[in-house]
Amino acid sequence: MKEDICMLKHRILKHLNKSVALILAAAAVSLCGCGTYRITAGLPDEVYARVGNERIGLDRLMLLLSEQKYSYENTFNSGIWKEVIYGETMEDYVKASVSDMAFNIEYIRIMADDIGVGITSNEEETVSKAAKEYYDSLDNAVDPGFTESTVKELYMDMLMAQKTFYGITSTVDTEVSIDEARIIDLQYILLSYHEADDEGRMTEISSAGKSDKMKLAERIVSLLDDGEQFTMLIKQYSDSEEYTMEIGIGEMENAFEKAAFDLESGEYSSPIETGDGIYILKCTNDNVESDYEARKAAIILSRRSTLFKQSFISYAQGVEIEYNTAIYDRINVDEIVKGNGEFYEIFEKYFGN
Repeated sequence: MKEDICMLKHRILKHLNKSVALILAAAAVSLCGCGTYRITAGLPDEVYARVGNERIGLDRLMLLLSEQKYSYENTFNSGIWKEVIYGETMEDYVKASVSDMAFNIEYIRIMADDIGVGITSNEEETVSKAAKEYYDSLDNAVDPGFTESTVKELYMDMLMAQKTFYGITSTVDTEVSIDEARIIDLQYILLSYHEADDEGRMTEISSAGKSDKMKLAERIVSLLDDGEQFTMLIKQYSDSEEYTMEIGIGEMENAFEKAAFDLESGEYSSPIETGDGIYILKCTNDNVESDYEARKAAIILSRRSTLFKQSFISYAQGVEIEYNTAIYDRINVDEIVKGNGEFYEIFEKYFGN
């Protein structure tokens, strides 16, 4: 797979609905210095981890992984798992992401208990109905590795997390201008800061190599100035097989986003340095017709996520995490029963805001 990880993640995230997005609002937190980690073999076999006093069952991990398996294999293909991206397989990347998601749902649920967020009896009845609908939608000829009770418990925790998320971020600015909601189409050339070693692992190139990449980027821009076609230069120089994308504000890192949204249709950028490498962008449409209300909701959600992280990170630092790496290591995504893509859709159906 010759695709930069930034674009790869962008493609994946566009498949996630807002219910997943809010649960992932702090998804990078738990492996970035928050909480106290302890590796153990002392947990029961059916328990993957403990967050504070709450346990995360292996069945919950199977449920989350089954849905991620569906999403990834439908977006790419079933051979995605052994692909190596920046030194790790996609299987390891997804397992770590799902593990973080499970940790963060529990973090927020514990947080909800502490600040007095609860579930009403009517909500619990609705959760039961949603869980039954999802579990009944699965192929009953195959054991998925979890039960209807697993689905209900996870839906309960997700609902608690959602209520906590929206409660803490109730003061966020909800005004979004038409220009902020703009969508643009881009073509791009990537000069990657990573290269594959003899075993296919992606490693970062040297400082001298990065300097050479910048010189090449500047030469490419000079060729564009001289009238060379952008598409021809993509074929000649780009390190990514992908070369087009559609983005909105808040979806990419700041330097990339600012350069992209400063372009008008037909214009190209100067070299843009990012963690992945150097990009040269060409705007092919500076105002794609889009659903303003959907874009407004996405931008407000991004603002809420930023505000929520401030409270979440501070809270998570005081929570101990204990997990059994033996369980994690023996999980093989190829052996997990693939979900049907309905888990988050059903949650959204009953509890979408």
